Amino acid sequence: MSFTTEIFGARGHVGALQQCARLEGKSVRLAQAGQLVRHAVLRHAVSEAGLNEALRQRGLDNLDHAREVTLEPSGNISVLKAS
Repeated sequence: MSFTTEIFGARGHVGALQQCARLEGKSVRLAQAGQLVRHAVLRHAVSEAGLNEALRQRGLDNLDHAREVTLEPSGNISVLKAS
């Protein structure tokens, strides 16, 4: 079983992700220095597809090239590139 499958399993939805972030009104770090913050990803029901989409929008092909990934209160995922 791959690391990605272990974290994301068969879930493919992001509805809870957007609701939790908006209700709490604060940003949540999902990854730091290319490493997922497992409990945050699971708690906020971030899908693999949603995370990959955010990475692609910043021109990254995988998490290893991200300095930080954050779930914003709006429900959007922001990505800072590693230098």
